[in-house]
Amino acid sequence: MNTLFRLFAVIFILCIADVNNAYTTEGNKKEIEIVVHRGANFLAPENTIPSAFAALKHGATWIELDVRKSKDGVMYNLHDETLDRTTNSHGPISMATYPPI
Repeated sequence: MNTLFRLFAVIFILCIADVNNAYTTEGNKKEIEIVVHRGANFLAPENTIPSAFAALKHGATWIELDVRKSKDGVMYNLHDETLDRTTNSHGPISMATYPPI
């Protein structure tokens, strides 16, 4: 994954996560932080804003997610390399373009 995608993922996480939740009122770091992958996918569809908020509501400190780029350069929050499992489309996301996705 190149630097642009990693930067996008970090910015997204910081935008939705309550980063102040990782510290006590005295400013000391908590000993345990809860990191989730793809949000709370048992409460909402994975890699969605509702899934992220549900994870944060249930104690997650950080949310790790995957960012993939389509053939036309559009970035998507998608775990799989293909569209088959979580969309109505098929094939690698890297070969798909915006309208069909």
